[in-house]
Order: sequence, then structure tokens, then C-alpha cells
Amino acid sequence: MTTTFTTDQENELINHVLDFEIRMYGLTAIDLRRLAFQGVFVPPMVIFCRKRMKAELMDGAPPGTIFGCNDSGWMKLDLFEQWFDHFLTFTKPTKEEPVLLILDGHLTHTKNLNVVIKAKENNVLILCLPPHTTHKLQPLDVGVMYPLSTYMDQSLEKWMNNNPGQHPIQKLS
Repeated sequence: MTTTFTTDQENELINHVLDFEIRMYGLTAIDLRRLAFQGVFVPPMVIFCRKRMKAELMDGAPPGTIFGCNDSGWMKLDLFEQWFDHFLTFTKPTKEEPVLLILDGHLTHTKNLNVVIKAKENNVLILCLPPHTTHKLQPLDVGVMYPLSTYMDQSLEKWMNNNPGQHPIQKLS
């Protein structure tokens, strides 16, 4: 079932989230804008659906990328903790300049007490989006990342079928 929001409902939800942040953390709208525009690049975490990591899977990744493996290839509690430590390394939050981390409502984010405690101790404000609203509140995921991921998968599959036994990522010299 798809939930459709009117523009007024979307605005009301966004205002509710902002109001919650202001009440919960004592932030003003100006503080929220300042937090949003102090962007820091955090290298990605790549999770493979496999039991053990192979070094060649790391070839060509952006500097600082971290890797994980598990049976499903999806984010798990322990991998999210690993990613959160990675996030802290790059964002370096302080009491004077906390970091706002906006997450979807996935179980690994909402039920991960270790991360919640570590966030509080390290000046990270966590905001979990309400369930079933990311299609409206995270348009980049739906409009850009999903199609990009689909086309990337299709391109890699086609390339691998046309080039059996070859590695799709070439090292730069």
C-alpha cells in the first residue's frame, strides 16, 4: 500500500519534524540550517553478500571506504555500529558543533542501543524519519539513487556476461 501526502500534509510533517528537533535539542531553525550546510564527505561503506572479504573487491574504491560482509548483503546491527564509528571519525562532532544524523526507520538504526548511547556521548543528534515516509522525505533515494543502482546493476551484469572471467574494475595507473 502506498501512502500519498498532499502538499499541506508534507509541509505539516516537515514542520513537525523541525519542531520536534527544536523542542528536543533546543535548536533554532538557524542552528538546523547551519548544521545542514557544514557538509563533510564521509567515505562509503560497501556491504557484500558473502561470508569472507576478498581483497580484490576493495580495488578502485574511494579512499577511506570501509567494507563489510554478511549472509544477506544488508545492513546489520554490528555493521551499522562499524559504520557509525567510521562516521564519527570523519565528522568529528563536538559539544559546540554537534552533528545531526538523519536516518530512515530501519531496525538497525532504531533498535541499536549501542549506537544511540555512542551518539549521545559523541554529540550526534539522531533523527529517525517516520516509517513509510522516506519516499517523500528522501527524494534523492527514490529519484536518483534507486534508478542509478538499477542501471549500474544492469550494466555490470551485461558487462560480466560479455566478458567472462574478467574483473569489471580496472586499477588506475
